[in-house]
Amino acid sequence: MKRLYSIGEVSELLDIPRSTIRYWDAEGLIHAAREEENGYRLFDIDAIFQVYDINFYRKLDIPMKQMKNLYSKSLNEMYDILAETEQRLDHEKKILEQKHKEVLSRKKQLKEMIDSEPDKFPEEEIPFQKIVVAASDDLLYSKEYLKNYSSFVIYFPENNQNSIYGFCTDEHTKELPGSQTIWQNDPAKKYVRFLLKVEVNNTKNNNLSEVKDRLQKQGYRLGQTIGQYLLTHTTKEKISFEYYRAWIEVSEGK
Repeated sequence: MKRLYSIGEVSELLDIPRSTIRYWDAEGLIHAAREEENGYRLFDIDAIFQVYDINFYRKLDIPMKQMKNLYSKSLNEMYDILAETEQRLDHEKKILEQKHKEVLSRKKQLKEMIDSEPDKFPEEEIPFQKIVVAASDDLLYSKEYLKNYSSFVIYFPENNQNSIYGFCTDEHTKELPGSQTIWQNDPAKKYVRFLLKVEVNNTKNNNLSEVKDRLQKQGYRLGQTIGQYLLTHTTKEKISFEYYRAWIEVSEGK
């Protein structure tokens, strides 16, 4: 006689929760035998292999409707299912790779800000091409600009404390109809980097004046300021501030 195994033993062997095995059995994905006296599920080696096989396909997130009657499908049908799964996984892989790239970029930005000394302003090229303001206040309209998680920017024109919110874009970003470009990267201009702190819903409460004072004491003439969003922090006093990796245009003073 074939050795029969309990659901607990199969669960331990394959590291699959008992509840999951019961669910697959109830849905007809596997076919466990029943002990006559108490109705407990029993599994021979063939049934265990079925559980193992079903687990393989479920880990690929193949929908339950495709799992029905799995073993009655032809080789061509099984091939098509796996081909569709491969395409989906390839798409998910690309999304994960982009997320990983953005995480590394955000970590690098934060580390540079953490290590920055208050009175040191490293010269740095701005890593995007322009800033645009969308024609509509509806964020759904701005979906194209939100593909990058660091898209939000704040812009202070020269000699102006009034800020403008927009989106940073590059040459690969499709510009939406009616959008207005308010800043264009000019390689001839010089920028230095600093950490910009702005109170949420009260943008005039920021540290820009302090930074400008320090730069002017170092002999710089100052122009426009651009900030790329990093994070939001709420203080113990329940005041929220946005932090930006920011750049201010500088030129040598007289």
